[in-house]
Amino acid sequence: MNKPSKTIFIYVILMSSNFLICAENTSNITRIPDVIDAEWDNAHFLPSTQMLKIYRKAAERGDNYSQYKLGLHHLGFKDNKNKKVAFQWFKKAALQGNTNAQFYLGLCYELGHGTDIDKEKEFNWYEKAAKQGNSNAQFQLGIFYYEKKEYSNAVDWLEKAVMKDGAFGAQSRLGDCYAKGEGVVRNDAEAIKWYKKASYEDPFPMGAARLENKIAEYYEFGGVGLNQNKLYALKWYQRASDDGLFKATVKVARWYDFGIVADEHNVYALKLYRKAFLEGFLVASPATIQRYNSLIKIYKCNLNLDSSDEEWANWFKEKFKKMKRPLFAYLLGRCYHLGVGVEKDEKEAVEYYKKAAKTNLDAQCFLGKCYYEGIGVEKDEKEAEKWFKKAAEANHKYALWMLKSD
Repeated sequence: MNKPSKTIFIYVILMSSNFLICAENTSNITRIPDVIDAEWDNAHFLPSTQMLKIYRKAAERGDNYSQYKLGLHHLGFKDNKNKKVAFQWFKKAALQGNTNAQFYLGLCYELGHGTDIDKEKEFNWYEKAAKQGNSNAQFQLGIFYYEKKEYSNAVDWLEKAVMKDGAFGAQSRLGDCYAKGEGVVRNDAEAIKWYKKASYEDPFPMGAARLENKIAEYYEFGGVGLNQNKLYALKWYQRASDDGLFKATVKVARWYDFGIVADEHNVYALKLYRKAFLEGFLVASPATIQRYNSLIKIYKCNLNLDSSDEEWANWFKEKFKKMKRPLFAYLLGRCYHLGVGVEKDEKEAVEYYKKAAKTNLDAQCFLGKCYYEGIGVEKDEKEAEKWFKKAAEANHKYALWMLKSD
């Protein structure tokens, strides 16, 4: 017997180009005993032979809920034979008015599971389920109209879909509509409201992290109907970092390192740089996962967040000696500047900043700061200004702030 596909999850399934958005709808179904039904759900799509017999017997008597559940069971297998069986059970249940089966029947027509792809039938079954209150189908119709740029219709269906708990996909897309003014008057505060709801509901950490990062960017820069608030931005960048988003970790590290929002917390920043390095560019796509694995292979990093400061400093030294990459020179500069993993040596820090400053913007800023404050070198405001200007040309926020404050 074929093993079920690992891509099938209880209630949240990544089978189409869009996430399904919430738990199954329970309207318009005929139920078999709740105890047996609960046992099925606890089996995670791997019910016992005896349990399958119970459902199959009920399904053959015409019980549309059992037909729908058997459809889900067979849909969880990779082979087309099981997909065809799933399609037949969904069709039987759908014709009896089971809205969940109608939704999945539309999905089968969309993806060609157990049948030929048929866009017209896909739409018709989604519409039939949506009009009876199935929020998954309402979301699919919202996406359908959104992609056709019929934004008013898209918003109508998305607003219906978000009434259901767990509707993170619809919430996120409705947020997009408000952010872009598509089908509604643009309102960034309203967009953030829906992004927040979606981030709380999204069961996938990386999906939540991207939403959290988006919210942080709105607070960082402000928007239509939304005031700038960098402390809120820091909070949401930190949440995205905690959920594993590399660029959010780098953002939080820099803000602490340069004291952009809160007081400088340089040692914590250095730990975040390590975390960001270990996370690399790991996101939920095969191409970038491959890139991340390549980076780890190139750098041959056997350290982790529990490794000592000395181990990290020595590793930075080793990599800079072999690879001459500005990133490692900059991180070594921070180690010597702060006395983390090495004996504090501000002159040595300056030398490493100089080695990194040709291309590394953060190194340019710290080199400017050293000249401005006389850290490890004689105080030289003209030299400081030169390095701040160089970083400011690439829109480095700390450099822009330093030039403005002068």
